[in-house]
Amino acid sequence: MGRIPLHPRLARLCIEAHRYGCLDRAVWLAAMLSERDAFDRRGPSKAIGQQPTTGARQIPTRSANAWQSDSIERARWLQLGQADRQTPFGWLNSGGLQAIKQTAQQIEQVCKGLFSGTRPTAHHGSEAQASDEGLQRALLAGFPDRLAKRRAMGKPQGLMVGGKGVQLSPESGVRDSELFLCVEAQGTSGEALVQQASGVRLEWLQGEALATRDEMFFHPTQKQVVGRRRTYWLDLCLAETPVAIADEEACAECLFAAVQSNWESVFPKEDPNVMQWVERVGALGKWVPELGLPQLDLPTLQKAAWELCRGKRGLDQVRTGAWIDWLEQLLSPEQRRSLSMEAPERIQVPSGSSIKIEYADGKPPVLAVKIQEVFSWKQTPRIARGRVPLLLHLLAPSGRPQQITNDLASFWTSGYAEVKKELKRRYPKHSWPDDPWTASPTRR
Repeated sequence: MGRIPLHPRLARLCIEAHRYGCLDRAVWLAAMLSERDAFDRRGPSKAIGQQPTTGARQIPTRSANAWQSDSIERARWLQLGQADRQTPFGWLNSGGLQAIKQTAQQIEQVCKGLFSGTRPTAHHGSEAQASDEGLQRALLAGFPDRLAKRRAMGKPQGLMVGGKGVQLSPESGVRDSELFLCVEAQGTSGEALVQQASGVRLEWLQGEALATRDEMFFHPTQKQVVGRRRTYWLDLCLAETPVAIADEEACAECLFAAVQSNWESVFPKEDPNVMQWVERVGALGKWVPELGLPQLDLPTLQKAAWELCRGKRGLDQVRTGAWIDWLEQLLSPEQRRSLSMEAPERIQVPSGSSIKIEYADGKPPVLAVKIQEVFSWKQTPRIARGRVPLLLHLLAPSGRPQQITNDLASFWTSGYAEVKKELKRRYPKHSWPDDPWTASPTRR
């Protein structure tokens, strides 16, 4: 390559073309790619004093042709040597043609001396087929990092090595190849426009640049970790098939990273059992700080989430997992006992019912209970080692609050008689004793 006075890409192209027995055509291809474009869409060259023919048919903006390589077709027209004529790529400029011809002759002379005494080693098929295929494969050798894959068959958009989006020019005749080289492309932002493409067959891709490996990643649409066996050319994925995930620890790490990124939709805020457990711990930690309960901030909650990721694949599995079981592991045995006793989930009322206490951050704990169920209760029950009274929502038979108080004794003394008068009129079949201190509680 160093002995051929060309860009290293084009020097490699010539070496490979010699192997495939098509060096005589490759020198034109290399010369064309090293010189200025000899095709002019505006009309015949002004360099020889000619003006565009009045009313001359313009070169179409959408190619009606189909071939395997824009670059090889361009070189074919150059080799014909007929200047100032219309081609599928524009008018062939005589000055540009002459410059390319001289460069091709120079390249050929150098290569003949370099390859003297050696014979092609990869000549296959008919002469015409081998020549075209050989040129295409020589182009691949010179531009291996310009390989692109169509995003969809029949569409001009593709993805190139390196992750760059590309789009075939409307003038390109490379219509059928799923894989193609971006021999000449323009544009640094957005999709690059490929002005010269060259088709590539999958079976031509060989060597160290081709690799197959099993990968695992979080699929954003499926919302789960998936395994894929992928074949790459450099960093361009050529094909993939599903594969089982073998490394459970790596899978958990991958899923946990997705959980962290999607925390607002994964943490089960809509699950009242989980949220009440969190509220109970948070409240008791403030009421009885000497218990040393953990602060349930984001990093602490995510410790439980990490455990929930083990053996799982998707975000839904984590969201519906056994959060409370793992959250409880954050507490010591003594702290779990204190939570059960000092911030109980439920409390038994005089009627025998076990009624849930509602906890909310920054608010007193609420016990919503029918008035008839707390007859004979003389004092408001207290939790958190007796430091916090429950806020009683005393309900009518309809379930609607009639009185809110944290001083039950005061209610029996000064408020009950008025409430009884109103409710007895509306619900005469229910028990409304004159003395709630000694009356028997009932669930009716």
